[in-house]
Amino acid sequence: MSEGLAAGLASLNMDTNADGGIVTEIQSRHGHSAQPESQQVLAVLQAVLEVINAEGMAATPTTIFAALMSALDRPDAQGSAVTAQAMCTVLGVTLTRVPNSVLRAKFVSSVQLLGKVVAMHKQQAPACKGALLCLGQVLAAVEPGAWHAAVPGFQLLLSFLTDARPKVRKRAQSSLTDILAALQNTHGTLASASEAVVACEFRGHTSQKPGSKVLQMVAGCGVFSAILSEAVPVWPEKRCLYGRC
Repeated sequence: MSEGLAAGLASLNMDTNADGGIVTEIQSRHGHSAQPESQQVLAVLQAVLEVINAEGMAATPTTIFAALMSALDRPDAQGSAVTAQAMCTVLGVTLTRVPNSVLRAKFVSSVQLLGKVVAMHKQQAPACKGALLCLGQVLAAVEPGAWHAAVPGFQLLLSFLTDARPKVRKRAQSSLTDILAALQNTHGTLASASEAVVACEFRGHTSQKPGSKVLQMVAGCGVFSAILSEAVPVWPEKRCLYGRC
């Protein structure tokens, strides 16, 4: 890491406890790398911390999340695959520490924005993979009974389950597993999730819609139902996903 970035991060991260370890984790992953991708991640983190500091707020998971989503909503940030990837890298670390109550309050707008980033950079594997990770983390926080709001993002995630690129495909599959794991302790949510997704997918749409072939294959073979009703209960009864129980 360059001396400038190191000094900037050190001076801005005054309270080492407030951010929940976000800065420490990102520094450990990228701080010793000279790769441009890592340098971009560190630059994004520093810029976010500077904005929060300028506003006179503490750098907590919630304020970092809010600052990142605000920045990611800008067309210039969305339009650059490199910038979007770096932002999603920092956001992915941050989301593991944001309370479900916060994610649920911003659920609809977050799913829409992250879905837009995924769609915009679907041809750029690194950016796409990073955005899929964040989308899955937000979807995992869905409030019981709110699955119709989650359907568009969930459909988008499903469309990458059979992606030809191994890393993108694995990311989508892992995110799906994490979402189902998060729903396992919520009574009735798995059933409502299945019904909402399938009903929306087949309501007046043709099989040419992106993701339709995947969902038709899964629903037709009974695999989707099997995952929802049989696979999830074998996981530990009290699993804390992303550090949130």
